[in-house]
Parts: sequence; C-alpha cells; structure tokens
Amino acid sequence: MLKIKKIFSTFVGVAMAANAFITMPISAFADEETSHTYTYDGYEVSYDVTNAWGNTEVVSVTLSNTGDSAIENWMLYFEPNGQVHNTVNVQEAQTSTGTTYFRNSGYNANINPDSSVSFCYMVDDCEAVPDNFTLCQTREEKESGYEVSLKVNQTWGDSFNGEIIIQNNTDKPIESWELTVDTNFTITEITNSWAATVKELEPYSYMLKGTYTGTVYPNSSVSLGFNGVRSGEPTITDYSLTEVVADENLIASADNYLTSSVKEILVGKDNSEVYFYLNSLETDTNITLYENNIPVAVFYDDGNYAAHGDDIQGDGIYSVKYNVDINTDIDSSNVYYAKSDNNFASNEISVDLIIPFTEKELSDMAYVDDAISAVINDNSYQSSTIDERKESMLDLLNELDINNKIVEDSIEIDEKNSILSFKYTRDVVGDILLEEFDDETDGIDLTDSIMPSVDAVNLSTTTQPLSQVNVAILNSFENTPFRTDYYESLVSDWTEQGLNVYYDDTVTVNDLKTALLNKQVISLSGHGTIERFCLNGEDEIANSEKDQEYETDILKGRIVKSYNYGKTYFIKPEFFSYYYDKGSLDGSFIFGNSCSLMGHGEKINEAFANAFLGASAEGFVGYCNNVESGYSRNVMRSYFEALMTGVTSAEALDMSVSEHGEHCYCGAYPVLRGDPNAILIGTDIENGDFEGYTQKYVSTPLSWKCTGDVRVLSKLGDDIIPYDSRMAFLSTGIGSKEESYISGTQGSSMSQIVKVGSYSTLSFNYDVVSEEPEEWVGSIYNDKFEIQILDENDNILSSEIIEAVNTSTWYSVSGINFDGGDDTVYHTGWATKTIDISNYQNKIIQVRFLVYDVGDSIYDTATVLDNIRLN
Repeated sequence: MLKIKKIFSTFVGVAMAANAFITMPISAFADEETSHTYTYDGYEVSYDVTNAWGNTEVVSVTLSNTGDSAIENWMLYFEPNGQVHNTVNVQEAQTSTGTTYFRNSGYNANINPDSSVSFCYMVDDCEAVPDNFTLCQTREEKESGYEVSLKVNQTWGDSFNGEIIIQNNTDKPIESWELTVDTNFTITEITNSWAATVKELEPYSYMLKGTYTGTVYPNSSVSLGFNGVRSGEPTITDYSLTEVVADENLIASADNYLTSSVKEILVGKDNSEVYFYLNSLETDTNITLYENNIPVAVFYDDGNYAAHGDDIQGDGIYSVKYNVDINTDIDSSNVYYAKSDNNFASNEISVDLIIPFTEKELSDMAYVDDAISAVINDNSYQSSTIDERKESMLDLLNELDINNKIVEDSIEIDEKNSILSFKYTRDVVGDILLEEFDDETDGIDLTDSIMPSVDAVNLSTTTQPLSQVNVAILNSFENTPFRTDYYESLVSDWTEQGLNVYYDDTVTVNDLKTALLNKQVISLSGHGTIERFCLNGEDEIANSEKDQEYETDILKGRIVKSYNYGKTYFIKPEFFSYYYDKGSLDGSFIFGNSCSLMGHGEKINEAFANAFLGASAEGFVGYCNNVESGYSRNVMRSYFEALMTGVTSAEALDMSVSEHGEHCYCGAYPVLRGDPNAILIGTDIENGDFEGYTQKYVSTPLSWKCTGDVRVLSKLGDDIIPYDSRMAFLSTGIGSKEESYISGTQGSSMSQIVKVGSYSTLSFNYDVVSEEPEEWVGSIYNDKFEIQILDENDNILSSEIIEAVNTSTWYSVSGINFDGGDDTVYHTGWATKTIDISNYQNKIIQVRFLVYDVGDSIYDTATVLDNIRLN
C-alpha cells in the first residue's frame, strides 16, 4: 500500500518549536522534495514533512488566504492518513457522525487576505500525503439557543448610553457571530470599540460583528456598549444572529465517493454510455447525478444490472447508467457529482469529450514530421555540432511557424537537455533531441569507464518464495548486443532461479498501459530525460496511423511525439497516472533504469515517483542526472536481488549502493521514494481488516491476489455490516462479474502469501449469503465457501469447507438482492473461524479463500470476510 515515509541516514537532536515536540532525532533529507502545494479558489495549502523517525513524521501545514476577503473561523478537512498526535496551533474536532477535521485554536481563527496561518502535528504510520484539503466552515443563521436584549444605562435629552447583550443558552460556543438588529433608535458609536464593529445597513438597521468578543462561550454572554439617539423608549424590534460552524454536509461528502467507468470519450468513436458508481452509506434518500450542475439521472442500489448497472441491492454502492451527450465539435469536459435529498454532495469527477484528429490535422502533422525527418536524415546535419543542429532546426521550425504548420510562438529551447520543443496543431507537443542517445552510456561519452555487469547472485538459499514473485523487465533500448545480451541474460538467470519473468524487448505505448499490473518487481529500462521515458524508434515508429491509434494520449499530452534515433514517442508521468489507478500497483517495486527520471542537476523531480506511488506502488527508484549504463543496471539488479532475500526497500538500496557506489562516474545517483520499510513478502497478514486509507478509494482488497468477483463493501443489506468500516466480499459471479470462473465453475478467490513465523493460528470473521436456501437446500446446488492452505508452489497442504448450502444453518436477511436468481436471500450470520497453522511455523504459506457454484450458476452465493489475522 502507498506509504509516504522518509528514508534517513543521519540522526541529530533537534529542539521542537512547541513543548509537545520534545527533542527527538531528525532525519537528513538530502536533496529531497518534501513539500506539496494545493491551490483552490481563494486559498492555498502547503503541506511539508519537516522531520521523520521510525514510523513517525512531523508535518507542517500552511493555510494561505489568496482571496479578497477574510477567512473567518477557519476549519480544514483532510485525511492525514495516519494516527495524529501532538498538534500545535490547531485543534482536532469531530462532526456529529464522528468524522475528524481540523480547526483553528481561537487566537488564529481569522486569516486576512494575503496572510496565512501555520500549524503542525505528528502522524504515525502515514500511508499517503493528503489528496485534498477543503475549507469546511460555513456561516449559517442560528435559529435558537440564544437571546438578544437591550439595556439602557443613561439618558440625556435625545441621547442615551446602552448595551446590547447576546446571551448564549447552549453548551457550545457561538463563534464569529454577526448580529443584525432593527431598532427605533440610531447607534452613533460603539463605546467598547474593541468588542465589535457596527455597520448601518439602512436607517435603524445595523450589522454588529464581534471582534474581541467574536466568541460567545457556552452559557455566557457578551455586552456591546454604545451611544445612541432615541425617539421614544429605545427598543430592539427584531434581530437575527449568524455564526460560523463546520459544514457537516461538506465534510460528509468525503465519505461519498463517486467514480465512473470511463474518464474520456473520443467523440464519434467511443461508446457514450457511462456507468457511475457512488460508494455511500446514505439510506432513505434519493441520490441524483449532476452534470455541470444540472440534475440528469437518479442513482439506484436495487440489484438491477441491466437497467441501472447495479448488481447487488443493499451494498452501499449506488449505480446509474447514463448516456453522455456527445453532440459537440470542440474538446470539452463534463463535471459530475452526486447529491442527495439530505443535501450531501460527493466528490467531483470529470469525463472529457475529445474530438478526434481531422484529416487536415493529421496531414499537417505528417507534413511537419516529413520536414523534420528530412533535416535529421541529411548527412550535413548528422556531422554537425549541437549548436549547428539547433540553428538548422530553429530555421525549419520558424519557417513552419510562418506557414501555419505549427502553433505560433510555440518553439521552446531546453539548453540543459539539448531539446527543442514545439506544438503541432491542437497544441500537440513535439520534441527534437539534438544529441543522440549513446548506445552504451545513455548519452554520456564515458566509454572507458563503463562498469562491468555484476555476476548472477545465487538466490537458492533465500527464504523468499521466488515462484510467487512476478517480474516485468521492459527493455525499451535499441536492439544492440550491449543492451539485448544483458537483458536476455538477466531474464535467463532469474527464470532459472524460479521467478516468473515477463520480458518485453519491443515495448509499445499499448504495452505500457497494462504491463505493470500484477507484478512485484518491475524494471522500466530505456533512454530517458526529465519527465520523459523514451520508446525505441525501431519498435514504436511514430506515423499517421500510430498518431490516430494513440490520439487520446497525444491530445491529452500523456505521450509526446519525439525525434532522435527515429520518430517515436516519449512517455510522460501523466500516462502512468492515467492508466494505473490507486491500488493497481499495490505491492510493486519499480526501478526506472533510465537517465534523469528523478531530475537533473541538484533539482529532484518527483513526477514519475508521484505517478507510481499514486497507484500504490511500494517504492520507486530512479536516477537524478544522466547515468552510465553499467552502473545503472548493476544498481538495479543488486537492489532487486537484495529485496528477494527479504530485506526492506531502504536496506536493499543501501546494500546495492554500498556495492556499486553512491553515484556513477558522471555524478548520477539513485533516489528512492515510497515506503522505506516495504518488503516483498510480509511476515503477517496485510490488510486483513480492509481499513487502510487507500482502500477507501479501491474497490478490490489491497495486498490480496484476487480472481473473479472480489470487492470491498461498507455494508450488505440491512443487517450485515463490517466490524469497523469495510469488509471483503467474494461471490460466485454477479452482474458485471457473472462470467468469472474458478475450478471449472463460477466462483472467486482471494489469497495472500505470508511467512508464518511463530504464529500458531489463523482466524477470521465471515458471513455467507446465498440465494439458494431454502428451496434448493438438499439438492445438487450445493454452493460452498472454502479455505485452503497452500505452499509457495500452489500445492494444497490443507483445506476445509467452512459453509455449504446443504449443511449450513440459514437465517433470512432483508435488504439484499443479487442480480439474477430470485429475490429471497439468506445468510449464516457472522461467525469466527480459527485454523491451526502450527505445523507451518517458520514456513511460507499461501492463504486462499474460495466461494464457488456447485450445480448451476443461476442462483448466487457470496461470503463477506473481516478481521483476517494470525495469532
């Protein structure tokens, strides 16, 4: 799972800024960018990890007012993604439903324009930096619980001195109050001006706003002295009070998470039907889908997949099947959110409508490509210096600009990396590399200093289950003996030692969309530069046909047309962010065996790391600066082979660097991002309670290998709820998953490999739900829930049928209906099962749960699981 923790090598003492932060060791973050900035309408948030030790981080947050008016009584909602303690300049608060948010400490309640406040806290076991920060305060009218009265102290002629008293009759403070009063007198001045300000709205109507007295404490009052002019007996004829409070609907929206089946539609080519899914615990309310702030469809949780896209009634997943209006001739984006009668709103998501390339646009791009290729292929260009090449290309690009073949004034020069950039029609980016990548040194003339390749390491003595480690070696280098022989030898060595190796030496754009899935060890090897991973121009040749095939990626800037050793494509970090969602790279360790994927010079560039970690990769290693090939791949191989012996990610890199040096001859050095304590195979069940931060955003159980229909739910029907907030769900195949097969019939499985150590039992809580009872009990339709213990080579060591339709005791349950079958559902009720695993102590086992049909696939059965643990 994604964990943003800091690797540290040196510890020194430091005195913290507040008493709560006692002297503790501080980590040395050499060249590490630890800050993140989030920009919103009217405010900006800076998040900075200033210190770390063990599993604890110190976080500093700065909230800045970029708007035109003061932010009053600020409250900030975000998920710290760990256990918070030792807060400074901020308070933790909770909504009525128990959701935690952060609020000012009173003395720092208001933020004027162009000003900011800062606070800090410690967090243990932080799984990720926050995705989002939301100012969650709102001003609302206080309808009860207070009184306003007038006290006249002195009178002289038409003038008088008095007090307006606000009495709080509740056990909660009234904060940042504003009082509107209608009177029969004129207020000339506030005598205790430090207490409030006064504004005349119209004759005899005033707005008073608390300053020093901005908080009326529980069961207390504030008094506002004033001088006035009267006509008759002074009287307040009417009044109303507003206060600034937490907007619980705004905070609650974080627990109502909206997703869609597609993020983009290529107009005229893609299907316009989109499935929207809302994960929500809202009940007894209508939920509406809004498109660009207009209600367009209603959500259902009814188990009617054909009509509404919902295959389980009562699972808290609301669905709607909606045809997007694609009647447009320009690129556009539709914004969607869900809103209920109870006024909660979900997160916003977008579905982009993309207009395909026209024939003229393709023709213009081909014209530009041909013109650039003609210059590059000219012998005089090949023999030119870098400066001469730059001048030749600038002459050509300026001519293309004049002739309206490229976007006007779009030419840019990257002197450091010797790259000219420009934009084709539709703002499509093109790159021209003025210096070819060198075959042996990744663009660096260090032929005499190439490091010899390391010898194969014998992994036969490792306790790691190598047969369960899936490896992807993606070799995007040109096909030369120096490159190809090395990678083929690596594949051979690792395959002989039992690893499951997928090798691709003709890497294409399409390959990279899925090649990283279900792999624990990933070598991404090829030429590169800052925010660019280069494909081989021999294997992936850019031309008009390919431009059409990849037009959405090109138009959205996820890949860049490039020229170096042939016309090909650069892959940008946004490509991996788009194709790999949260959770999809859970358990993966990725090594970018390329130049400058982590930046150049002294500036670390986090883009590739953020893309992979955002998809829940355990770790990413990339190089800062152009790297010598021998050093690059030696460090990569040693890092992975150290991981295979069972050490942590940080330890593996330390071991590799100790063997091969902290940097190569030209100064390039590896940078690790992710969880420094991550290991390939866990020593305990991981995510057995399904409660991790990232799990909230992922529909399948993280850390588990799943086949068939396996999900994570927050509820099932009226009575089946998890022990905390989430539980796993395995079915025989429902709705969208009805074609899932296992063991020759429909079914699903969920498994995890673990080192047993000294544990003696495996326990879990479960409840089996089925449409088969009562009419099919005692028949051949005997669906089953089974647990298996296997060795690392998938040999079954033991198995047990936990429940079966014919032998279990069934109880009726309401609020559940599976798509298909009938509308009656029964369950066994929650139970706890304990399995003896003492025979497997200090061994590696695989724990596998299965649910499968017996006899038919019409009536479905499912199991919910929670609290899977070793004891």
